Amino acid sequence: MPRFVQVSLQAVGEESDKKYRVVAEVMNIGGRSADKCTCEVERLCDGGWEPLPEKLLLDFVPVDTPVGKMKPLREEQTFSIFPNTIKRLRNYIPERLREQDKLNLRLKLDANGVVQQYQEFGLPDWTDMIDAQKRARIPSFNVP
Repeated sequence: MPRFVQVSLQAVGEESDKKYRVVAEVMNIGGRSADKCTCEVERLCDGGWEPLPEKLLLDFVPVDTPVGKMKPLREEQTFSIFPNTIKRLRNYIPERLREQDKLNLRLKLDANGVVQQYQEFGLPDWTDMIDAQKRARIPSFNVP
């Protein structure tokens, strides 16, 4: 039974290509392996939830870094989770999906075609988030 452990957002890209990196950690809390798992981004439209016109699934990458996946490892949009293990999923959401002060997006986690959990969220202002991320960086002790 897969469940969200943590979902985080990070503003990335340049002024001309604003996007958010969404990272979701999911864990199988059941006693059996969960197969054919996917995590899809949906949006709120006219009071109901619907998939995005360009289907957006979070990818499982075996080794992920702060700047993205390590090449040549390829991402998988369908994956299995063994009992009591955590998998880290990620993808990028374009800034055009942002709606001011609304929880207009959600992650839909399913296994074997059955929805296991939803996690709703909204996208904060990209510029404000970039500024906050710059202020929160801790300088390295190794840099002269």
